[in-house]
Amino acid sequence: LKTTQQELIQSAKMAAIGQMSTTLSHEYNQPLATMRTYAENGIKFLALNKIDSVADNLDRIIQQTDRLGNLSRILMSFARKPSDQSDNINIHSCVEESFMLVRPRVKAASLSLSHNIAETDTAYGNSVQISQVILNLLTNAIDAINDSDLVNQSHRVMVSYQRNTHYVSISIEDSGPGVSLENQIHIFEPFYTSKQAGAGLGLGLPIVKDIMKEHRGNIYLTQSSLGGACFTIELPNKPNKSKTPT
Repeated sequence: LKTTQQELIQSAKMAAIGQMSTTLSHEYNQPLATMRTYAENGIKFLALNKIDSVADNLDRIIQQTDRLGNLSRILMSFARKPSDQSDNINIHSCVEESFMLVRPRVKAASLSLSHNIAETDTAYGNSVQISQVILNLLTNAIDAINDSDLVNQSHRVMVSYQRNTHYVSISIEDSGPGVSLENQIHIFEPFYTSKQAGAGLGLGLPIVKDIMKEHRGNIYLTQSSLGGACFTIELPNKPNKSKTPT
């Protein structure tokens, strides 16, 4: 059962990458086109013997290659099968990586995406799996806003972080229409979805719930102060001595 669950989680991750392929291709093509422009400018400046301008354009090309390398690293990390190893993980890095993957969709939908997580904020778990949880919840929030009929020029998705004695809480909330009472009853059931046909299999939230269970954590749904849904995950802020989370 555990092997089947892990394979299902991996399939869901690859499906998520496939769904993002169009926006990710734009994320790659934009810096490539920018690099070409800087290279062409560098050739012109070189012909005019403007060495300082050539150096400036080369620096800009280096910045774009760093951007592409960072995106590739995140995709490879997200796509690989996670190990059973858990450790003290940096929540800021998990959120920033997830933000990078959804940023093209955020731009297309003219949403505001923000978080209050400091670079030192941590929890205990598996970084690859927690990144997937955050990405799934962010994707659901964006989908909820895009699928709604709400006329609002200031739609928002916000991630927040809190810590208490035993748990770290991470909340993903949106300004969408929220979740109806009928859907709340079934929302964590496999293959249940309120999306249009072909837009989802209804496995995202059940997988998130399973990952949280493996981490000895929790997930629950409340209404967001932004007007939509607020999904909160709770992770241990230190190792559980009786069993190492996976």
